[in-house]
Amino acid sequence: MAEHLLAAGQHPTAIVGARTAADLVGVARLKQLGLPVIVTTDDGSAGEQSLASAPTARLLASGAADALYGCGPHGLLHALEHLARQGAVPAQLSWEARMGCAIGLCGMCEHDDGTLLCLEGPVLPAAVVSPSLPPTTRCEPLSPTTL
Repeated sequence: MAEHLLAAGQHPTAIVGARTAADLVGVARLKQLGLPVIVTTDDGSAGEQSLASAPTARLLASGAADALYGCGPHGLLHALEHLARQGAVPAQLSWEARMGCAIGLCGMCEHDDGTLLCLEGPVLPAAVVSPSLPPTTRCEPLSPTTL
């Protein structure tokens, strides 16, 4: 995504978050591309101690961002969707789901709003996500009933 945006003449800022410094992925590559990179960790072991949604909120509030692209746990994606709506910026969010059949028959990949991610995703514009969903900040752990 970063390479595509750079090739299109855009100037993206990357925000990379993880629970700990050991969990961070892709920071060196993004810096190698010349992107400004904001790092967050839940425990403060690298970058700022916050969720990735915190610097995203700051960038959107400052007017420094005109689009948002996100991937990560569902809690983060719901928070990013909420921030994109507040900031009135377009957003593309990449949702993860188990895809049993990958042709829309089994329903394993059904998103919160009924969208089948195997057919219509996994990347959805924020406008597709139901506005009634609460803006959460944490991914709920999987339970045996959600597998």
